[in-house]
Amino acid sequence: MPTGIAPPRKIGRGPPLIERGKGIGNQAVEIAISKMGDLRILSVKGSLRLQHWRVIDKHLDALLEHGADWVALDLSGASLGDDAALESLSHNARKFQARRAHLLIQSGSASLREALRSAFAGIDPNDVIFADRPSLEAGLRGRVPLAPIGKLN
Repeated sequence: MPTGIAPPRKIGRGPPLIERGKGIGNQAVEIAISKMGDLRILSVKGSLRLQHWRVIDKHLDALLEHGADWVALDLSGASLGDDAALESLSHNARKFQARRAHLLIQSGSASLREALRSAFAGIDPNDVIFADRPSLEAGLRGRVPLAPIGKLN
């Protein structure tokens, strides 16, 4: 595990979980968890490498273990540094699907969304990949109870 990034902690009362750690070189990564109704949002900012995906995987596993059925991975503030991103996202989408949960991806990058559409064989990309928060909220309307975004409590 990269130095400076702690393992996920139990999700409960208190402020959103925010972790900052150093990546490769001077590239910092920030991970935060918030909620919007029944949707949990894991926001990731920074330049992501293989080591960071291992930490993100642990956060996604913790959310599943704590009963989160709807999780959005917000990558709008992240840049993906290697092919580990597609492998990790595809693996996690299948893991969520096997547990009858839903992993949604939000990314402003058209090239990432296109790459994800190819990597997510057997999963309808229009149901899981969104360009921004308004399109994510529109895609979830009627599928999951949403409320204004807030801190985990």
